[in-house]
Amino acid sequence: MANNFCRNCGTPLAMIDGKYKCPNCGTEYAVDWGQEDVARAEKETEQERNQAQLDRDLTLSLTRAQIARQQQYNEMQRQRRKGYQIFENMFVRLAVILGGFFLLYVLFFVGLRIFSKSIKSTNLLGGTKSNTKQQLQVRSGVIEGKEILKDEDFLETAYDANLYAVKYLVKQEAKLRDPERILTYTGHASYEEAFLVYRFERTELTMVFALDFSSEDGSEEKTLYVPVTIIVSGVDTEGKIYSDYEPDVYYGYAGLHGGFEDMDTLMSECLSYGDDVKSEPFTMPEKILSGAKQE
Repeated sequence: MANNFCRNCGTPLAMIDGKYKCPNCGTEYAVDWGQEDVARAEKETEQERNQAQLDRDLTLSLTRAQIARQQQYNEMQRQRRKGYQIFENMFVRLAVILGGFFLLYVLFFVGLRIFSKSIKSTNLLGGTKSNTKQQLQVRSGVIEGKEILKDEDFLETAYDANLYAVKYLVKQEAKLRDPERILTYTGHASYEEAFLVYRFERTELTMVFALDFSSEDGSEEKTLYVPVTIIVSGVDTEGKIYSDYEPDVYYGYAGLHGGFEDMDTLMSECLSYGDDVKSEPFTMPEKILSGAKQE
């Protein structure tokens, strides 16, 4: 419409669903396209065709790039499988060679044993069989204190290991029953006493050390008792002790981390806990204590 007004009532027309429509009387009019409208529509159509072509070109380019990457990946996989195959072939050949050598070794060893036994049993010179060296029999289980005292090397090693564990491997802080009371280990530890603990058919040598703790401002100090245990694995016919010398530090758990506040609590919770656990005092030789380095 040239003037965009309704011919019936003169109301300005509105564009609704692609047609001019009078909002007053409802009269509809066809859109009268002018030259400018046609030019604008052609321009918009050309832009849409150009954008569509650009989209097609971009899609084609991305597709070609993806195909090229896939081809490159497939080639890398083929090369990798080829390398694996070469390695597998080399491994199989090496395994066959080593297996052959091992089989020859087994046959040689078995033959040598058979030949040795036949020589000993035959005894062509009429002599007696040679005596083999007597093997030491290790006896494990409950071990008495006097047997441990025979082996000073064991006692020295056990004492040094336990002292190291209690001085450098214990927790560096003691948290008392009040969470706000945290004391710091001063680094000073001293030997108190020792016990032989018989626990589940094995013997443990337990040494008790006293560790000094204090608060940051020095207003509170406390001595805590920490037991350190080494398991005695066995003793041979010469009285030598078998042990791995691996200390096991026992911490109290009744609201206190870092040790026990008194020896009675330590005895009841650690050294005599349960019917199957028995302990007895063990007197550490003065020679061991005097030769030890304590802070």
